[in-house]
Amino acid sequence: TLVAQQRIEHSLGEELALVQPFLGLMQARFGPERLVVDIQADAAARDCRLPALLLLAPVENAVKHDVARHRGRVTVGVRAARHGDRLLLTVSNHGDTPVPESPPDPDGGFGLRNLRERLEARYGAAASVAFGPDGGGMALTLAIPCE
Repeated sequence: TLVAQQRIEHSLGEELALVQPFLGLMQARFGPERLVVDIQADAAARDCRLPALLLLAPVENAVKHDVARHRGRVTVGVRAARHGDRLLLTVSNHGDTPVPESPPDPDGGFGLRNLRERLEARYGAAASVAFGPDGGGMALTLAIPCE
């Protein structure tokens, strides 16, 4: 909702409620035979607070850099799990996209740089961001404190 989008932070459950309609729209655009959506978040993770709209840009990029550019079936996944006082979030895309022969630039593009800066400003060294090949696709993994 608009109110949720205007907040500085909200729960992971609220964040997923904003991401799911986007993915539904992309499934309508590309067809469920081309875009498979797999969202898994454990109950404990859904209550963790995080910066608003943290996952939307990575999810958009997963669609943009795989589904929109290639033919065939692609799975865009969002995984969230709480491990103690940490929230682990992974956004991945797996399909017919060839995995780069060389690792991606660790600084990434503008979106990845912006994401790192947002997390550093909010959590300092308590946040980590990893991006790279993952079993025939690409994955972005974020680890932040669960508050």
